[in-house]
Amino acid sequence: MTSNNVYYRRWVRLIGAFSTFFALIGFFPAIGDIGTILYYKDIYIHYDKYQKKHIVIDSLTYLNTDGNDKPRVDGYSKDLNNYKTIILLDKNRNEESEIDSLGNAHMDVWHRNGIDFAYPAMKKDKMLPAKKIFYQKAKVPLLWLLSIIITFIMYKIMKKSKLFEGFDH
Repeated sequence: MTSNNVYYRRWVRLIGAFSTFFALIGFFPAIGDIGTILYYKDIYIHYDKYQKKHIVIDSLTYLNTDGNDKPRVDGYSKDLNNYKTIILLDKNRNEESEIDSLGNAHMDVWHRNGIDFAYPAMKKDKMLPAKKIFYQKAKVPLLWLLSIIITFIMYKIMKKSKLFEGFDH
């Protein structure tokens, strides 16, 4: 066996191990994001039924767990179903809000009657940016799926390649 074959075999196994590791580690975040996508599926299906509404944010709730570098921020307003609708704010995004002389925070949101959440709106938006929201929430599941595909391909390469003859793995 030449040293070239050993070199290639090591690289193929390293790539296979890395993709398998990512597939296993990414399982729980991917499942969580898939659950989030399914919960907020109304945004992607009925995006044209959402209307932009100007509201006053009355309260904020910060939700953070240990080890989470992106705490969730929810807003509430009396203008949206008497505090029963959650405004899905994102700490890392630039929402366009204004504070008046009394200290009240005003903001535009995408809202639909009968739905228990609202999404912040930019002044320039004419329609709810459903694709952008979906891609933000689908990053981890798509990468996870890609790692599973790479792992499967690496497995098939290792099984069919003459480079790995005589090895059980």
